[in-house]
Amino acid sequence: MVFNYIIIYLFVLIGMLALFIYQFRRINALSKRLKTRVLINGTRGKSSTTRLITAGLKADASNIVLGKTTGTQAMWILPNDDEVFVKRHSSPNIKEMAEGLRLAKKLNANTYVAECMAVGPQYQDAVQRYYMHSDIVAITNIRPDHEDEMGAGLLAIAAAIALSIPENAIIVTTAEAKELLMQVCKNPTDAYRIADAQLGESYKDRFKEPVIPINLAIALTACKELGISHEAALAKMIAAPMDPGNLQLKNLHLNGKDIDFVGAFAANDYVSTLMLAEMYKPAGCAENTFKIIWLHARTDRKQRTVELCKHLPAIQPDIVLISEDTEFAKREWLKHAPELSLRATPSIHFMDASSSSGLEQALGQIIADLPVSIERIWLFGAGNTKRITTQIVGEAEICQKLSWV
Repeated sequence: MVFNYIIIYLFVLIGMLALFIYQFRRINALSKRLKTRVLINGTRGKSSTTRLITAGLKADASNIVLGKTTGTQAMWILPNDDEVFVKRHSSPNIKEMAEGLRLAKKLNANTYVAECMAVGPQYQDAVQRYYMHSDIVAITNIRPDHEDEMGAGLLAIAAAIALSIPENAIIVTTAEAKELLMQVCKNPTDAYRIADAQLGESYKDRFKEPVIPINLAIALTACKELGISHEAALAKMIAAPMDPGNLQLKNLHLNGKDIDFVGAFAANDYVSTLMLAEMYKPAGCAENTFKIIWLHARTDRKQRTVELCKHLPAIQPDIVLISEDTEFAKREWLKHAPELSLRATPSIHFMDASSSSGLEQALGQIIADLPVSIERIWLFGAGNTKRITTQIVGEAEICQKLSWV
């Protein structure tokens, strides 16, 4: 009897092993049929960079390009420039990478540009080993985030990201990221192509929407590596739509006051958030500009809230608006803000994250209490909205109440 169970167990085990080998070989064949495979990895800016590279590579008519983003809204960017939502019936899974390979074959695409959706080291390795076999890996940056899964400290994060780099791939990245990667992976020095932020600075004003210069530089460098000139790639990049999670810069008008809104919700980590705050701070930090931080504290991202509450007081806001996990964020904020030399200790306001009315009501009350001498309001959105940006400040709702310029 026991012997029979052992035989059945062995047959099941052999069957599972055979199925794994079959699927591995099939996926491997789908990947190898492609002319070019580009993986975009890093802490921030992956979706935007993926879109830029996908568009830029289409400047060469011989490239039939399929792109895939994973950020605010996971999308397939088809060779004809149409976009289709990635359909999910559960949580995101790296098996979507295989779905992309199958879709590429169906569409007769010969180039696959994919944002890395892996976080943990074992999944980073699986993306490279089983799915992508990348020719080029573009790494936007290495910053503190997801440390519970990737490991504590920048070297641990770099080591996790490095697992997504095949041994013979070209690595397009920044000088800062290269220094970290060189300490944790065995790719030779000549595998690196260093993107210069000044390249992005020189072209960013051609775009209608804001673009991060270093992300643009990385995209242009990757396209150049694949034989496409900066000008040819730029023409396609400029014409392509930006990612839904892209930085938002809007001018609002409410109760007679001008509001400069900087929506940096996709930044997530405090380093990126502070960088964007510095880039888009009020001109000259004029005294007649009232600074407001809108911190969206996601209940499922408490560590991010802790880090943001620790570092955002450096912006020296006059008011802090908190949405979603309000009590937790208030406690964390008050641990740090009172110790700092601010021009005014920030007042804490709660607001409803479920609709635009919460934001409008909070801003309306603040504006009503402001002195006449305040001419402008700088509203800086931080945290991570998990798609509620469009719900709260998107065209569907708040545009009916606030006028946008």
